Amino acid sequence: MRGANKLSQVSVGAAVYKYLYGADHARVLKVVPQSSGPDKVTVYLGPEAEIDVAVSMGLEHTGTINREVLFTDRMVSVMRSRHPLAKGKLTLERFLTTRHLKVSMAPTDIRFADDVLSKANVERDVALNVPHWLLVPHVLATTDYVAVMPGAFAAAVQTRSLVVRDLPFAGKTFDWCLYWHRRHQEDSANRWLRERIKAASRVRSWKMQT
Repeated sequence: MRGANKLSQVSVGAAVYKYLYGADHARVLKVVPQSSGPDKVTVYLGPEAEIDVAVSMGLEHTGTINREVLFTDRMVSVMRSRHPLAKGKLTLERFLTTRHLKVSMAPTDIRFADDVLSKANVERDVALNVPHWLLVPHVLATTDYVAVMPGAFAAAVQTRSLVVRDLPFAGKTFDWCLYWHRRHQEDSANRWLRERIKAASRVRSWKMQT
């Protein structure tokens, strides 16, 4: 797209990265994990940007950016299957007394976990910060750290060595959205890319529990 010899680039959040990266059409995509930083979609999709579309949540954007909701998500806790907290009820007290792994500057971590806890005047014991979500599953499987992550990503990376638990406090749901510059609205290649991303989001194995 953008020429026969140039890959289309898509910036994605944790929730759909695995589905796109492993898909058959990955040969024509350059999937770029969304980096930490300001929640401004214009960083990815401005007039001079190399990114064709972005998948994220709660990004600020101007009227030049189109947005479509892909699915609703919520935060969950993830740990290795033999973690002491994997058995029995996960209470807030137990949750706070264990050591946590955190993705540096992850907006979902901060907005839907740390901010909620801070309003109750408590905080997690964050013992390790990592730069990106893709490092989290391996670290969790080999340590006694606990991580808080989007449920869709937890389902995508879950193995027999990892378990998912509801958070021991009330958290808000949020929407993962697809963003693209309005100049690409009628572009056939960009429209094809958007449809592939929407299809990938529909086949994910995790669904909101009501």
